[in-house]
Amino acid sequence: MGNLARNIRLLKLQLEAGTSVPFFPWGDTLVLYIDEAPYELRVPLRRWLDLQPDLMNDPEVLWGPRGVAITEARWIKFMDWVNTVVTRELDAAEHCGG
Repeated sequence: MGNLARNIRLLKLQLEAGTSVPFFPWGDTLVLYIDEAPYELRVPLRRWLDLQPDLMNDPEVLWGPRGVAITEARWIKFMDWVNTVVTRELDAAEHCGG
């Protein structure tokens, strides 16, 4: 099993065990500070955010005294992207014989 797939599996097990993603209130929304994201996903999250167009004006990305934060909606978009990438890689591995 590749490193990414193994990390996703471990993250899934952590979340099922009750370790949740630590969202914090910011006004009337919940946010996740990038430095509080699950360890295995911090660097991929930062890199993914860097690829987003017009990041400085994105209402789902906030800058505050504790650093950069993303809304729960942005986190869901990131996790959807992670799922797409992992699924694509697993499909390719299955078609190539692993």
